[in-house]
Amino acid sequence: MSLLLVIIVTLLVDAIGTAFVYAFERNVKGGEMHPLFDALFFTTVQLLTVSSQIKNPLTVAGRVVDVFLEIWAVVVVAGSAGADSELLPDRRF
Repeated sequence: MSLLLVIIVTLLVDAIGTAFVYAFERNVKGGEMHPLFDALFFTTVQLLTVSSQIKNPLTVAGRVVDVFLEIWAVVVVAGSAGADSELLPDRRF
């Protein structure tokens, strides 16, 4: 049940992060997040990989959102995956 909760909350964080990144970065000259899909792609990739070849946000607010997404990915997603691995059967060879 806890893994399902983490997935649901992470999807919510993805949606909110997308909205913030789009709001902060869409009109920035030299930026790469013009359509909403670019912000969604950036936010999702940051949650899944923590690092990517996508250009970083240019505004301070966009960078704050980026750091939050990276912290979320490491602490919440990886931490809960490790905690849920305790539920797997112990197979010793």
